[in-house]
Amino acid sequence: MADAWRNVETLARTRLPEILSEALGLEARQVRVSAAKDEAYDFRADAGGKSLLVEVLGPSTPALLRHWERVSRAAKKRDIPVLVVPYMTKSGRALCGEHGINWVDLSGNANVRAPGLQIRIDGQPDRYARRGRPPSVFERRSSRLTRLLLQHPGREWSVRVCAKASGLNEGHVSRIVARLVDEELLSRNGKQLRVTSPQMLLDAWRDDADFSKHRILRGHVPARSGEELLGLVSGRLAEAHLEHAATGLGAAWLYDHFAMFRLATFFLREWPSPLQLEQLHFREEPKGANLWLVLPADDGVFDGARSVEGIPCVHPVQVYIDLKDQPERAAEATEHLNQNPSLLGGSNAAS
Repeated sequence: MADAWRNVETLARTRLPEILSEALGLEARQVRVSAAKDEAYDFRADAGGKSLLVEVLGPSTPALLRHWERVSRAAKKRDIPVLVVPYMTKSGRALCGEHGINWVDLSGNANVRAPGLQIRIDGQPDRYARRGRPPSVFERRSSRLTRLLLQHPGREWSVRVCAKASGLNEGHVSRIVARLVDEELLSRNGKQLRVTSPQMLLDAWRDDADFSKHRILRGHVPARSGEELLGLVSGRLAEAHLEHAATGLGAAWLYDHFAMFRLATFFLREWPSPLQLEQLHFREEPKGANLWLVLPADDGVFDGARSVEGIPCVHPVQVYIDLKDQPERAAEATEHLNQNPSLLGGSNAAS
């Protein structure tokens, strides 16, 4: 565990027994904490005859899957692997639910399921929230660095080159790099930087991503199919001199023709005027929408965009991130995109 998390582990050794004893109806003395016998986890907690292998994550740790895989491998037959964080976010809970990850947060929430043990506690607020917490390394402009690194996953970088290529200042890049190194998502050899695992970095970014932070106009444009809709809207946007790029389900289909779709999504550099919307034959209709027009929180979403079958599309890495909040067959499209070696290749994003 990184040095910056040591205070969280110290807190966990005290707070976790309190949470477990209350949840299981035990006396405090019946929950014992002991040292780890393996570097794959931080400590062991024995509660009412159950043995929990505990891996403590820092407040900004995004790579839940990686930590879960490590502690799960260390667990023997009767051990119960558990991740502990100060507060489990909404997106973190969704990821844990999807992959069957046991977790407890030090704010008093938990979801642990194992033979002979079930703990479910919800509704406790983040008791460790504080003002001035560093923003996410994937937030708006900051995500430009991650996008750049994933578009060239095998390359070595310096902070200066990263800053120049991403359009961020060197101080900003240095702060992001320090945190990515701390999270073991980026490795440093002297002044040279390299992505430790493109897949882990990609999934960490996706876990943190929230498409609703963009400005989205949902509506309907008459079309017989999603494919026709993509070409129709892109053509009309081009005629209106509105720079755009498809993302989400439509872009995923253009890249690998896997999952048919109804919803088309386009990022725009500028917001269309009422007249331009009229020329699109666009009718605002959130419930029956087949078209999302999106003004991005940061124009970095256009980095790496290219034309696919005559339609501008964001880079496959950006498509993968944006599919998280898409409906229909987005989950299947995400998996298929990730397995396509010419696009992501297990996150070996195309250069």
